[in-house]
Amino acid sequence: MKWELNGFKKGKIVRIKIDNYFYHYGLLIEDDKVIQYGTKEDAFKVDNKDVVINICDLKDFGKGFVEVSNYSFKEKLKKNSTKKSIKLALNRLGEAKYDSLSNNCEHFVNECVFNKHTSSQITNLRNKLKDEWDHKN
Repeated sequence: MKWELNGFKKGKIVRIKIDNYFYHYGLLIEDDKVIQYGTKEDAFKVDNKDVVINICDLKDFGKGFVEVSNYSFKEKLKKNSTKKSIKLALNRLGEAKYDSLSNNCEHFVNECVFNKHTSSQITNLRNKLKDEWDHKN
């Protein structure tokens, strides 16, 4: 998947950079509304009890540049329709089962769009830690 700074329309995954390693993800359910796993006050809050799937305005989604997904041809063939992706996301509105390692914002959007409970950020982190561990031992 490529990321761009334009092309915001419903059904697209959006993200903002949190730090050098991580992004926060959401799904556009309208051209200016995002459904996300976060808090309305602060998407970066990590106190799991306050993190729920909610809807916010795109302008309130994050601080900094918001990037929008540009699906590859193969991704377009594998993804759900926009209508189905949004329906799956809205059906989880209010869910409070956030876990940064096993059920985070990237897992959420990938489930809604691609039917895959996956987070490349967590996979990359685990691989990096494994490589460091293997190198030390």
